Amino acid sequence: MAMPKLDFDFVEDLKTAGASHELAQAILRVVSEKQVAQLATKADVADLRTELVETREVLRTEMAGLRGEMAEKMAAIQTRLIIWMIGTALGIVALVAGILQLMK
Repeated sequence: MAMPKLDFDFVEDLKTAGASHELAQAILRVVSEKQVAQLATKADVADLRTELVETREVLRTEMAGLRGEMAEKMAAIQTRLIIWMIGTALGIVALVAGILQLMK
């Protein structure tokens, strides 16, 4: 939502709408204070920056842990695959040897 332009025109617009000069100035003051209250201070920005740095470090640590877990799982899969391939090769050799024995 766009904030109203807080200047002489704002007061004049309120007066044109039927507000007294005092009421228009009071409304301007309240709206201005609300806007200022919502502004981030340098301390707010510094706190946010600190939070972002801390979050980045936590994420880096978690990602490093995940990389380690993935490497372990991939190594386990590779080992199982090699064992399966050796078992299959031995099965094929045994099958061929059996067929050759039957052909004699």
